[in-house]
Amino acid sequence: MTRLAEHVFAGTRPPLERRVLIRAYAYTQAVALDPEPERDCAVGSLLHYYAHTAQAASQATAQLPRPKPTGPTPAYLPDLRDSDARAWLRTERPNLDAAQAGAVDALAQALKIFRTTGERGNEAWTLNYYAAAIAAAGDRPRALALYEQALAMNQELNKPDDEAISLEGIAEHQLAVGDVSRGTEILRQVLGIYERLSMNADVKRVQARLTDLAWE
Repeated sequence: MTRLAEHVFAGTRPPLERRVLIRAYAYTQAVALDPEPERDCAVGSLLHYYAHTAQAASQATAQLPRPKPTGPTPAYLPDLRDSDARAWLRTERPNLDAAQAGAVDALAQALKIFRTTGERGNEAWTLNYYAAAIAAAGDRPRALALYEQALAMNQELNKPDDEAISLEGIAEHQLAVGDVSRGTEILRQVLGIYERLSMNADVKRVQARLTDLAWE
């Protein structure tokens, strides 16, 4: 890493070139040293971080902010006010577009594999995140259909934590199309599941969402 730093920061290399070199180095090190499951987990965490940070930025800049992504908020998010949010979006837009496209493609491939191998539990789990990626891409009707499919499978397989994620996605769809009453009703179902499972961080998150909705 020291040798890389000397190479990257010597002279007047443009910022984009520096980032490309650092990413290339990180990729080769990850492939050489980290098991594939750990790499997959890291990619998932990165995509999750981008989804939440982009949503936080949209709160400060958009007339119609994006709904909050499903799943827990990352431990650290930058404090994005108006000017900071716009600067972050300008810098990260190419990364966000690539991450979103990559997520949709990777999840579609994962679904195909799980359906071929008959791994229904993994299929149901992946459907939730595929639906979230499709919703982020703007195709809400298709995302709703995927969430409903995931919900049916998770209920059949008795996976209440994943059932809650499916319901939360359906609730956010209802809120996005203006049905606040139905969206709030479903979020209360989600809250009940998290409370029953003692998933305290998610309980607090959904409670905060319901409080926000009560004030809107």
